Amino acid sequence: MLIKSAQHKPAVIAITEVKPKHRWHSNKNEFQLEGYNMFSNDLDSAKTRGVLIYVDEHLHSSKIKLESKFNENIFVRVKSDIVIGNIYRSPNSSAENDKELCDLMLLLSKQFVNFIIVGDFNFNDIDLKKVVFSV
Repeated sequence: MLIKSAQHKPAVIAITEVKPKHRWHSNKNEFQLEGYNMFSNDLDSAKTRGVLIYVDEHLHSSKIKLESKFNENIFVRVKSDIVIGNIYRSPNSSAENDKELCDLMLLLSKQFVNFIIVGDFNFNDIDLKKVVFSV
């Protein structure tokens, strides 16, 4: 996901599956990008793949914590008027985890009007021709 800033660089960068499937130890400092504030919630966990959002340091941004049992997500408020979320759902997700993801989406839609959700949902069986979107 790219939102251009006045400096002709992406204002926001969202990355899923930051960590490889195999064991790997890293330091959060390894993920820092010059000129960006980095937001994550699971880089220290050995059980998750990791999600990140980078926001241009010139934009006012802050992490938002939504109370959810669905773990692999990060939400950031940018310029006080938009919320950007990055989500990773494993292709091996359980029915219970999928329900938690749906509950998280419902919570988000109740708390915020202007939001963008990006990520890797691994819903390979969805036929987008049959999905109805409303705005």
